[in-house]
Amino acid sequence: MSRANHLSDRYTCPVIRWGPLGDGKKAVSSDAGTVASLKRLVEMIGRITPLIQIRLTSEFITLGRKILTVTLVSVLVVGLQGVILWLLEQSTNSRVQNPLDGIYITLVAIFGETGGPETIGARIVTIVALIEGLFLGAYIVVVAAVFNLRGGGIFMRKFSNHIVICGWNFQGAWIIHELLEGSDDDIVVIPGDEKPNSGDVSSPRVRVVEGQPTEDTTLDEAGISEARSAIILTDPRLRPTEADAKTLMVGLAVESKNRSVYSCAQIMDSANEVHLQRANVDEVILLDTIGANLAVASAVNPGVTLVVNELVTFNEGSEFYRIQPPPDSLLGMSFSQASLECRDQRAILIAVETNDATLLPADLTNSERVRLTDHISQYGRAILVNPEGYSITAADSLFFIADERPVFTN
Repeated sequence: MSRANHLSDRYTCPVIRWGPLGDGKKAVSSDAGTVASLKRLVEMIGRITPLIQIRLTSEFITLGRKILTVTLVSVLVVGLQGVILWLLEQSTNSRVQNPLDGIYITLVAIFGETGGPETIGARIVTIVALIEGLFLGAYIVVVAAVFNLRGGGIFMRKFSNHIVICGWNFQGAWIIHELLEGSDDDIVVIPGDEKPNSGDVSSPRVRVVEGQPTEDTTLDEAGISEARSAIILTDPRLRPTEADAKTLMVGLAVESKNRSVYSCAQIMDSANEVHLQRANVDEVILLDTIGANLAVASAVNPGVTLVVNELVTFNEGSEFYRIQPPPDSLLGMSFSQASLECRDQRAILIAVETNDATLLPADLTNSERVRLTDHISQYGRAILVNPEGYSITAADSLFFIADERPVFTN
């Protein structure tokens, strides 16, 4: 594939097509050469436009607007100062004969050369112009520095296999911290109405995209079509029904742009879980339910919360790992046999994920079988924790507890 065609696939560009002239009548013969030349020129422009088209990040556009605003205000002020300097100097300074001379001397003063105004008023205007020059230069430097610290870039990066965080709440900073600690993935944050602290998104691996996560253009800029995972955070400022409705809209937008992205959404009311399932969101997290279950488990078995916290945080110690597909050496083994084999890897096999209800172990109770079968029909998969009678298949995913990701030799 040529470079032109490659870029055409990546960037959408309007193509100008040549149509009939005027009312569609054939051009007269005297203009035929000109028309043909124009047609070739337009066709050439249409071919090369994909090569020169540049997509700018929203951060850079915002920075440009700020600098442009300050620049326009500065132009107006310089023009006014130039006119004032001309009015003050026209009778005493031969070098100031018209307003343009005054503007020129003001501009020269901004860059540090005063040009020797002769009246007190003109000197005051020149001093103000010098201060303006210092202020404008400092403003541009500071804004550009902040832009750089926030991970801003001039041109839009083409993200791939990254994680997109949609929305922002009090857990956003911790989520980013854990992702940076536990993975090498790039992170794109679409905070929406909430604005994260600059320190929370200062890592070079984190990019903030302005806009709403329900907007196609914003999701496109975040590279959602190439994302590996999407995390949808709930909005705690809203009532549960409103917050979950907003989460549902984001989930629909994300899934419509990329059906293969693994999406995980927070909700506040368990009654709304079914709506997220219908929107094809892969995992729904009930924040209050998780906290309540941990509290009950800790009351019955003290220390459970500490164990769970150790396993779900990316720092020193053991963590959860998911491997798919299973290593060939474990295929066909029972879960118990596979658990013994994993000891050599200093890994503990704890669960298996299956998408086939016919493979569920025979020793399950009726209620367990119904629950897991329903889960497979709704989500396309079910998690079996320590299933004694289950045999590992190539379509399964295995979950381990280990100090590092297990590596098997087939």
